[in-house]
Amino acid sequence: MLSKQKQSTRIDASAESLVVDALRLTPDGSLRLEESVAIEAPVEIIVRWTDAEGSKRERSAGLLLATPTHLDDLARGFLICEGVADRLWDVVVQPPKEMNQLTTHRVVVTAPNDWANETALSERTTAISSCGFCGRLNPHRTPSFSVKPPLKNFSIIGRDQISAMVEYASSQQTLFAATGGTHAAALFDSSQQLLCLREDVGRHNALDKAIGWAAAHKDLDQRALCLIMSSRLSYDIVQKASAFGIAFIAAVGAPTSVALRLADQNDITLVGFVRSGRATIYSAPWRVLQ
Repeated sequence: MLSKQKQSTRIDASAESLVVDALRLTPDGSLRLEESVAIEAPVEIIVRWTDAEGSKRERSAGLLLATPTHLDDLARGFLICEGVADRLWDVVVQPPKEMNQLTTHRVVVTAPNDWANETALSERTTAISSCGFCGRLNPHRTPSFSVKPPLKNFSIIGRDQISAMVEYASSQQTLFAATGGTHAAALFDSSQQLLCLREDVGRHNALDKAIGWAAAHKDLDQRALCLIMSSRLSYDIVQKASAFGIAFIAAVGAPTSVALRLADQNDITLVGFVRSGRATIYSAPWRVLQ
């Protein structure tokens, strides 16, 4: 048997990976070695506000399983995409002083005094770790978002530019290169320059982090951004991008039926299977130079 793995030892609260003992099987036998593994830790997002009577209130917005880096971006993006926040709120990350893989990170978000949207928090159960529908009390109801319409003068993108963005984003995934266990969400501007790339064990978390970063930069027009995903194009990816007003999404994987329907409804360009100079456009092809 392998020796007791190092996951149980204390690790730095800001670490994104840890080293474990492993046994690699090969056609010629087996090999003992050390492997880097992406950290997946509980992250609780707490919303605090003052109600109309002046009383201090606090409620959990969700318990996520995420890579514990860029947690301020994660909380900001999560709350925006859930329809809880419609502007920038104060965010304070409270990492544990000592932790193992089951130690919960707390991120406290303070709502403005005029906030009155507790109903949005009620749409969630107290614990979630997955996509847009998972953990929702009513699976037939989605959050109501203030979606910005896509820009009609969006810069037309060539097929070579799409491939170049996907390839460059892939080259910047340092955590994936070390562990092979994470997804990435990358935001490029209208001239295809990389602005932000976030990695996480969950594709939805990576996108929340990227959106949270963009929301903190008020000079950005999110409707002119290009989103590149290392994953498939599932409902949760298109839902979050739509909520933030992103009009162009490309990925190495395939879209799902519900994701495609949502993209059609919101005039979002969806490009899948971007690899080796090839790509498939599923919706709003007018943004891509044929």
